[in-house]
Amino acid sequence: MWGDIPLFLWRVILASCDFVEPISGFRCGDKKNLTKIVINFPNEITPTVRHACKKHGDDRFRYLSASEEKLTKQKDHHKISYTEFAEKIKPIRWNRCRRCNGNFEDTEIVCCLEYYWLKETRVSMRRSFLLHEDCTNSELKFFTKQDVIQNMTLEQALKE
Repeated sequence: MWGDIPLFLWRVILASCDFVEPISGFRCGDKKNLTKIVINFPNEITPTVRHACKKHGDDRFRYLSASEEKLTKQKDHHKISYTEFAEKIKPIRWNRCRRCNGNFEDTEIVCCLEYYWLKETRVSMRRSFLLHEDCTNSELKFFTKQDVIQNMTLEQALKE
């Protein structure tokens, strides 16, 4: 029975939310309604893959797509025309970092962060974002355990 399950489904079955709560330092670990986040660094062959539950994945997704959502709302409420929308969306999608809204320089390393929907029988792309390398590393910190310093006295800090 279990031997008939394809490899890509095993990855979906075994995956859990990798998001680490910044305050407590604990990993979420939820296994329901996962989002797959693929991070492509241009100088690495293998992409970095992280999973997030609906709560944590959607929060980061909304943050990264806020500028595009704002323009889309203006277009949908007929505050700007479609041609004006098309002209304003191009630099947001291709020339700006989605995290810091800074423009990309010619010499900067640009990384691609892709969000996917994970369903039991399929994986479909939600959206991709371009980020500076340091902004991408900052996003990755949400998925790595950080040492939480609690009630440390000055003497203890000096010993370390």
